[in-house]
Amino acid sequence: GMGVVYRARQVSLGREVAVKVMRPAEILFSESMKRFGRETRALAKLRHPHIAAIHDVGESGGNLYFTMDLIEGGTLAEYMGRRKRPIPLAFGVRVLRQVGGAVAFVHGHGLVHRDLKPANILLDEENNAHVVDFGLALDPAAHATLTATGRLMGTPAYMAPEQALGERALVTERTDIYGLGVLLYELVCGAPPFKGGSIIDTVRSVVQDEPERPRKLRKDLPPALENVILKAMAKDPARRYGTAAAMVADLERFETGEDVEARAPSVAGVAARHVRRYRAPYAAAFGGLVVAMLLTVNGPLGTGIDDTPEGRLAVIEELDAAGAEGAATALARSTLKGLGAVSYTHLRAHETRHDL
Repeated sequence: GMGVVYRARQVSLGREVAVKVMRPAEILFSESMKRFGRETRALAKLRHPHIAAIHDVGESGGNLYFTMDLIEGGTLAEYMGRRKRPIPLAFGVRVLRQVGGAVAFVHGHGLVHRDLKPANILLDEENNAHVVDFGLALDPAAHATLTATGRLMGTPAYMAPEQALGERALVTERTDIYGLGVLLYELVCGAPPFKGGSIIDTVRSVVQDEPERPRKLRKDLPPALENVILKAMAKDPARRYGTAAAMVADLERFETGEDVEARAPSVAGVAARHVRRYRAPYAAAFGGLVVAMLLTVNGPLGTGIDDTPEGRLAVIEELDAAGAEGAATALARSTLKGLGAVSYTHLRAHETRHDL
Protein backbone atom coordinates (compact mmCIF):
# COMPACT_ATOMS: atom_id res chain seq x y z
CA GLY A 1 0.00 0.00 0.00
CA MET A 2 0.90 3.67 0.04
CA GLY A 3 1.50 3.69 3.80
CA VAL A 4 3.26 1.78 6.57
CA VAL A 5 1.36 0.97 9.77
CA TYR A 6 3.13 1.02 13.13
CA ARG A 7 2.09 0.09 16.64
CA ALA A 8 2.56 3.07 18.96
CA ARG A 9 1.63 4.38 22.39
CA GLN A 10 -0.22 7.66 22.77
CA VAL A 11 1.37 8.99 25.95
CA SER A 12 -1.17 11.76 26.58
CA LEU A 13 -4.06 9.28 26.86
CA GLY A 14 -2.08 6.23 27.94
CA ARG A 15 -3.34 4.01 25.11
CA GLU A 16 -1.90 2.01 22.25
CA VAL A 17 -2.85 3.02 18.73
CA ALA A 18 -1.99 2.19 15.14
CA VAL A 19 -0.11 4.90 13.21
CA LYS A 20 -0.29 4.89 9.42
CA VAL A 21 2.60 6.85 7.91
CA MET A 22 2.70 7.69 4.22
CA ARG A 23 5.75 6.24 2.52
CA PRO A 24 8.27 9.04 1.78
CA ALA A 25 8.44 8.13 -1.91
CA GLU A 26 4.64 8.38 -2.23
CA ILE A 27 4.67 12.04 -1.14
CA LEU A 28 6.18 12.88 -4.52
CA PHE A 29 3.05 11.73 -6.36
CA SER A 30 -0.08 13.87 -6.33
CA GLU A 31 -2.40 10.87 -6.76
CA SER A 32 -0.96 9.25 -3.63
CA MET A 33 -1.43 12.50 -1.72
CA LYS A 34 -5.06 12.64 -2.85
CA ARG A 35 -5.64 9.03 -1.81
CA PHE A 36 -4.11 9.66 1.62
CA GLY A 37 -6.29 12.74 2.08
CA ARG A 38 -9.34 10.87 0.83
CA GLU A 39 -8.79 8.10 3.38
CA THR A 40 -8.43 10.51 6.30
CA ARG A 41 -11.52 12.50 5.27
CA ALA A 42 -13.56 9.32 4.88
CA LEU A 43 -12.51 7.89 8.24
CA ALA A 44 -13.01 11.20 10.03
CA LYS A 45 -16.78 11.07 9.49
CA LEU A 46 -17.25 7.34 10.06
CA ARG A 47 -17.90 6.11 13.61
CA HIS A 48 -19.11 2.52 13.64
CA PRO A 49 -18.29 -0.49 15.84
CA HIS A 50 -16.99 -2.40 12.80
CA ILE A 51 -14.90 0.39 11.23
CA ALA A 52 -11.47 1.18 12.66
CA ALA A 53 -11.82 4.76 13.91
CA ILE A 54 -9.34 7.55 13.18
CA HIS A 55 -8.06 9.66 16.11
CA ASP A 56 -5.61 12.20 14.77
CA VAL A 57 -4.08 13.47 11.52
CA GLY A 58 -0.80 15.31 11.32
CA GLU A 59 2.67 15.83 9.89
CA SER A 60 6.03 15.33 11.57
CA GLY A 61 9.41 15.87 9.97
CA GLY A 62 7.83 15.98 6.52
CA ASN A 63 5.98 12.69 7.11
CA LEU A 64 2.19 12.60 6.85
CA TYR A 65 0.41 10.30 9.29
CA PHE A 66 -2.83 9.50 11.04
CA THR A 67 -3.57 7.45 14.15
CA MET A 68 -6.40 4.96 14.41
CA ASP A 69 -7.73 2.12 16.54
CA LEU A 70 -5.23 -0.66 17.16
CA ILE A 71 -6.85 -3.97 16.18
CA GLU A 72 -4.81 -6.82 17.62
CA GLY A 73 -5.94 -9.92 15.77
CA GLY A 74 -4.51 -9.46 12.25
CA THR A 75 -6.32 -9.50 8.91
CA LEU A 76 -9.04 -11.81 7.70
CA ALA A 77 -6.63 -12.88 4.93
CA GLU A 78 -4.10 -13.98 7.55
CA TYR A 79 -6.78 -15.83 9.48
CA MET A 80 -7.88 -17.75 6.38
CA GLY A 81 -4.26 -18.47 5.47
CA ARG A 82 -3.66 -20.14 8.84
CA ARG A 83 -6.71 -22.40 8.58
CA LYS A 84 -6.09 -26.00 7.61
CA ARG A 85 -9.79 -26.83 7.45
CA PRO A 86 -12.81 -25.01 5.98
CA ILE A 87 -14.00 -22.02 7.98
CA PRO A 88 -17.16 -22.78 9.99
CA LEU A 89 -20.17 -21.42 8.15
CA ALA A 90 -21.49 -19.67 11.27
CA PHE A 91 -18.21 -17.78 11.61
CA GLY A 92 -18.18 -16.73 7.94
CA VAL A 93 -21.78 -15.51 8.05
CA ARG A 94 -21.18 -13.56 11.28
CA VAL A 95 -18.07 -11.85 9.87
CA LEU A 96 -19.90 -10.97 6.67
CA ARG A 97 -22.89 -9.64 8.60
CA GLN A 98 -20.58 -7.36 10.60
CA VAL A 99 -18.73 -6.17 7.48
CA GLY A 100 -22.02 -5.70 5.65
CA GLY A 101 -23.34 -3.56 8.49
CA ALA A 102 -20.24 -1.38 8.31
CA VAL A 103 -20.58 -1.08 4.53
CA ALA A 104 -24.25 -0.09 4.87
CA PHE A 105 -23.13 2.63 7.29
CA VAL A 106 -20.48 3.82 4.81
CA HIS A 107 -23.08 3.99 2.05
CA GLY A 108 -25.34 5.99 4.35
CA HIS A 109 -22.60 8.63 4.42
CA GLY A 110 -22.47 8.80 0.62
CA LEU A 111 -19.30 6.75 0.12
CA VAL A 112 -18.38 3.57 -1.75
CA HIS A 113 -15.39 1.63 -0.38
CA ARG A 114 -14.35 0.00 -3.71
CA ASP A 115 -11.66 -2.26 -2.23
CA LEU A 116 -13.38 -4.81 -0.01
CA LYS A 117 -11.11 -7.83 0.38
CA PRO A 118 -9.80 -10.04 3.22
CA ALA A 119 -6.62 -7.96 3.57
CA ASN A 120 -8.78 -4.90 4.35
CA ILE A 121 -10.75 -6.61 7.12
CA LEU A 122 -9.13 -6.74 10.56
CA LEU A 123 -10.17 -9.22 13.26
CA ASP A 124 -9.90 -8.27 16.92
CA GLU A 125 -9.10 -10.70 19.73
CA GLU A 126 -12.74 -11.82 19.82
CA ASN A 127 -12.80 -12.35 16.04
CA ASN A 128 -15.05 -9.36 15.40
CA ALA A 129 -14.51 -7.71 12.02
CA HIS A 130 -13.35 -4.14 11.38
CA VAL A 131 -13.19 -2.56 7.91
CA VAL A 132 -10.04 -0.56 7.09
CA ASP A 133 -8.25 1.09 4.15
CA PHE A 134 -10.50 3.75 2.67
CA GLY A 135 -7.83 5.00 0.27
CA LEU A 136 -10.07 4.23 -2.72
CA ALA A 137 -13.32 5.41 -1.13
CA LEU A 138 -15.47 7.23 -3.67
CA ASP A 139 -18.31 9.70 -3.39
CA PRO A 140 -20.38 8.82 -6.50
CA ALA A 141 -22.16 12.18 -6.34
CA ALA A 142 -18.96 14.22 -6.36
CA HIS A 143 -17.97 16.03 -9.53
CA ALA A 144 -14.23 15.95 -8.84
CA THR A 145 -12.62 13.06 -10.69
CA LEU A 146 -9.85 11.55 -8.59
CA THR A 147 -10.26 8.32 -10.52
CA ALA A 148 -10.41 9.06 -14.22
CA THR A 149 -12.43 7.00 -16.67
CA GLY A 150 -10.37 4.11 -18.03
CA ARG A 151 -8.29 3.43 -14.92
CA LEU A 152 -8.49 0.15 -13.06
CA MET A 153 -8.72 1.00 -9.34
CA GLY A 154 -8.85 -1.75 -6.77
CA THR A 155 -7.87 -5.42 -6.62
CA PRO A 156 -8.91 -7.35 -9.76
CA ALA A 157 -9.96 -10.60 -8.03
CA TYR A 158 -12.41 -8.66 -5.84
CA MET A 159 -13.73 -6.16 -8.38
CA ALA A 160 -17.27 -6.02 -9.67
CA PRO A 161 -17.59 -6.27 -13.47
CA GLU A 162 -18.53 -2.59 -13.83
CA GLN A 163 -15.48 -1.62 -11.76
CA ALA A 164 -13.22 -3.84 -13.86
CA LEU A 165 -14.44 -1.98 -16.96
CA GLY A 166 -12.75 1.14 -15.58
CA GLU A 167 -15.86 3.32 -15.91
CA ARG A 168 -16.36 5.41 -12.75
CA ALA A 169 -19.91 6.35 -13.70
CA LEU A 170 -20.94 2.69 -13.35
CA VAL A 171 -19.58 2.37 -9.79
CA THR A 172 -22.31 2.62 -7.12
CA GLU A 173 -23.13 1.13 -3.73
CA ARG A 174 -23.99 -2.10 -5.56
CA THR A 175 -20.33 -2.38 -6.51
CA ASP A 176 -19.54 -2.89 -2.82
CA ILE A 177 -22.41 -5.40 -2.55
CA TYR A 178 -20.64 -7.46 -5.20
CA GLY A 179 -17.48 -7.20 -3.07
CA LEU A 180 -19.42 -8.51 -0.06
CA GLY A 181 -20.53 -11.47 -2.16
CA VAL A 182 -16.94 -12.23 -3.17
CA LEU A 183 -15.84 -12.03 0.47
CA LEU A 184 -18.54 -14.50 1.53
CA TYR A 185 -17.70 -16.76 -1.42
CA GLU A 186 -14.05 -16.90 -0.34
CA LEU A 187 -14.94 -17.39 3.32
CA VAL A 188 -17.05 -20.47 2.62
CA CYS A 189 -15.18 -21.86 -0.41
CA GLY A 190 -11.58 -21.08 0.57
CA ALA A 191 -10.66 -19.07 -2.53
CA PRO A 192 -12.03 -16.09 -4.51
CA PRO A 193 -14.26 -16.98 -7.46
CA PHE A 194 -11.96 -15.49 -10.11
CA LYS A 195 -8.18 -15.56 -10.04
CA GLY A 196 -6.36 -15.99 -13.33
CA GLY A 197 -2.69 -16.40 -14.06
CA SER A 198 -2.38 -12.70 -14.83
CA ILE A 199 -4.24 -9.44 -14.23
CA ILE A 200 -5.63 -9.64 -17.76
CA ASP A 201 -6.96 -13.17 -17.22
CA THR A 202 -8.53 -12.19 -13.90
CA VAL A 203 -10.24 -9.09 -15.29
CA ARG A 204 -11.55 -11.06 -18.25
CA SER A 205 -13.02 -13.72 -15.95
CA VAL A 206 -14.57 -11.14 -13.65
CA VAL A 207 -16.34 -9.48 -16.56
CA GLN A 208 -17.45 -12.43 -18.68
CA ASP A 209 -17.39 -15.67 -16.64
CA GLU A 210 -19.93 -16.99 -14.17
CA PRO A 211 -18.45 -18.20 -10.86
CA GLU A 212 -18.30 -21.88 -10.00
CA ARG A 213 -21.38 -22.69 -7.96
CA PRO A 214 -20.29 -22.57 -4.29
CA ARG A 215 -22.07 -25.84 -3.46
CA LYS A 216 -19.88 -27.63 -5.98
CA LEU A 217 -16.86 -26.54 -3.95
CA ARG A 218 -18.38 -27.08 -0.50
CA LYS A 219 -20.92 -29.86 -0.18
CA ASP A 220 -22.21 -28.84 3.26
CA LEU A 221 -23.19 -25.34 2.06
CA PRO A 222 -26.96 -24.82 2.41
CA PRO A 223 -28.74 -23.77 -0.80
CA ALA A 224 -30.06 -20.63 0.91
CA LEU A 225 -26.56 -19.33 1.63
CA GLU A 226 -25.46 -20.11 -1.92
CA ASN A 227 -28.41 -18.06 -3.16
CA VAL A 228 -27.32 -15.10 -1.01
CA ILE A 229 -23.79 -15.27 -2.44
CA LEU A 230 -24.91 -15.52 -6.06
CA LYS A 231 -27.46 -12.73 -5.72
CA ALA A 232 -24.79 -10.40 -4.31
CA MET A 233 -22.42 -11.41 -7.13
CA ALA A 234 -24.85 -10.98 -10.03
CA LYS A 235 -23.05 -9.57 -13.08
CA ASP A 236 -25.87 -7.10 -13.64
CA PRO A 237 -25.88 -4.61 -10.72
CA ALA A 238 -29.67 -4.28 -10.99
CA ARG A 239 -30.06 -7.95 -10.00
CA ARG A 240 -27.96 -7.66 -6.82
CA TYR A 241 -29.32 -6.65 -3.45
CA GLY A 242 -30.54 -3.08 -3.61
CA THR A 243 -28.65 -2.15 -0.45
CA ALA A 244 -26.01 -3.65 1.81
CA ALA A 245 -28.61 -3.54 4.61
CA ALA A 246 -30.88 -5.82 2.55
CA MET A 247 -28.05 -8.36 2.22
CA VAL A 248 -27.36 -8.17 5.96
CA ALA A 249 -31.06 -8.78 6.62
CA ASP A 250 -30.94 -11.93 4.48
CA LEU A 251 -27.87 -13.14 6.41
CA GLU A 252 -29.76 -12.56 9.65
CA ARG A 253 -32.68 -14.60 8.29
CA PHE A 254 -30.27 -17.40 7.43
CA GLU A 255 -28.80 -17.32 10.95
CA THR A 256 -32.23 -17.61 12.57
CA GLY A 257 -33.46 -20.34 10.22
CA GLU A 258 -35.93 -18.16 8.31
CA ASP A 259 -36.35 -18.24 4.53
CA VAL A 260 -34.00 -15.85 2.74
CA GLU A 261 -35.29 -13.58 0.01
CA ALA A 262 -32.54 -14.54 -2.46
CA ARG A 263 -33.60 -17.12 -5.02
CA ALA A 264 -31.46 -19.37 -7.19
CA PRO A 265 -30.65 -17.53 -10.43
CA SER A 266 -31.40 -18.95 -13.86
CA VAL A 267 -27.96 -19.56 -15.35
CA ALA A 268 -29.19 -19.21 -18.94
CA GLY A 269 -31.07 -16.03 -18.16
CA VAL A 270 -28.18 -14.47 -16.30
CA ALA A 271 -25.75 -15.26 -19.10
CA ALA A 272 -28.03 -13.81 -21.77
CA ARG A 273 -28.63 -10.60 -19.82
CA HIS A 274 -24.92 -10.29 -19.11
CA VAL A 275 -23.92 -10.62 -22.77
CA ARG A 276 -26.48 -8.02 -23.87
CA ARG A 277 -25.47 -5.56 -21.13
CA TYR A 278 -21.68 -5.81 -21.23
CA ARG A 279 -20.61 -6.93 -24.72
CA ALA A 280 -19.87 -3.45 -26.12
CA PRO A 281 -18.27 -1.76 -23.08
CA TYR A 282 -16.34 -4.95 -22.29
CA ALA A 283 -14.87 -5.09 -25.78
CA ALA A 284 -13.68 -1.50 -25.60
CA ALA A 285 -12.45 -1.48 -22.01
CA PHE A 286 -10.83 -4.91 -22.00
CA GLY A 287 -9.28 -4.37 -25.39
CA GLY A 288 -7.87 -1.10 -24.08
CA LEU A 289 -6.48 -2.88 -21.01
CA VAL A 290 -4.62 -5.42 -23.13
CA VAL A 291 -3.27 -2.84 -25.55
CA ALA A 292 -2.29 -0.48 -22.73
CA MET A 293 -0.33 -3.22 -20.98
CA LEU A 294 1.46 -4.13 -24.18
CA LEU A 295 2.19 -0.46 -24.82
CA THR A 296 3.70 -0.24 -21.34
CA VAL A 297 6.05 -3.11 -22.14
CA ASN A 298 6.89 -2.36 -25.75
CA GLY A 299 6.50 1.40 -26.12
CA PRO A 300 4.14 3.39 -28.38
CA LEU A 301 2.95 1.59 -31.48
CA GLY A 302 2.03 4.72 -33.35
CA THR A 303 -1.19 6.59 -34.03
CA GLY A 304 -3.48 7.17 -36.97
CA ILE A 305 -4.22 3.48 -37.56
CA ASP A 306 -6.75 2.96 -40.31
CA ASP A 307 -9.98 1.58 -38.81
CA THR A 308 -10.42 -1.24 -41.31
CA PRO A 309 -9.72 -4.98 -41.04
CA GLU A 310 -6.41 -4.30 -42.77
CA GLY A 311 -5.64 -1.47 -40.37
CA ARG A 312 -6.39 -3.57 -37.32
CA LEU A 313 -4.29 -6.42 -38.69
CA ALA A 314 -1.48 -3.91 -39.12
CA VAL A 315 -1.70 -3.18 -35.40
CA ILE A 316 -1.52 -6.91 -34.69
CA GLU A 317 1.54 -7.25 -36.90
CA GLU A 318 3.14 -4.32 -35.14
CA LEU A 319 2.43 -5.97 -31.77
CA ASP A 320 4.12 -9.12 -33.01
CA ALA A 321 7.05 -7.15 -34.42
CA ALA A 322 7.46 -5.40 -31.05
CA GLY A 323 8.10 -8.78 -29.46
CA ALA A 324 4.93 -9.18 -27.42
CA GLU A 325 4.33 -12.90 -26.97
CA GLY A 326 2.05 -15.31 -25.17
CA ALA A 327 -1.50 -15.03 -23.96
CA ALA A 328 -1.60 -11.24 -23.88
CA THR A 329 -0.71 -11.04 -27.58
CA ALA A 330 -3.34 -13.64 -28.42
CA LEU A 331 -5.95 -11.69 -26.49
CA ALA A 332 -4.97 -8.45 -28.18
CA ARG A 333 -5.13 -10.14 -31.57
CA SER A 334 -8.59 -11.63 -31.01
CA THR A 335 -9.88 -8.43 -29.41
CA LEU A 336 -8.68 -6.18 -32.21
CA LYS A 337 -10.09 -8.52 -34.85
CA GLY A 338 -13.47 -8.62 -33.15
CA LEU A 339 -14.03 -4.98 -32.38
CA GLY A 340 -15.66 -4.20 -35.70
CA ALA A 341 -16.24 -0.46 -36.00
CA VAL A 342 -14.44 0.39 -32.75
CA SER A 343 -11.42 2.37 -33.84
CA TYR A 344 -7.92 2.08 -32.46
CA THR A 345 -8.19 5.73 -31.50
CA HIS A 346 -11.29 4.82 -29.47
CA LEU A 347 -9.32 2.04 -27.83
CA ARG A 348 -6.61 4.49 -26.87
CA ALA A 349 -9.28 6.63 -25.22
CA HIS A 350 -10.27 3.62 -23.09
CA GLU A 351 -6.74 2.55 -22.15
CA THR A 352 -6.84 1.04 -18.69
CA ARG A 353 -3.99 0.69 -16.25
CA HIS A 354 -4.10 -1.20 -12.99
CA ASP A 355 -3.46 0.48 -9.67
CA LEU A 356 -2.89 -2.12 -6.98
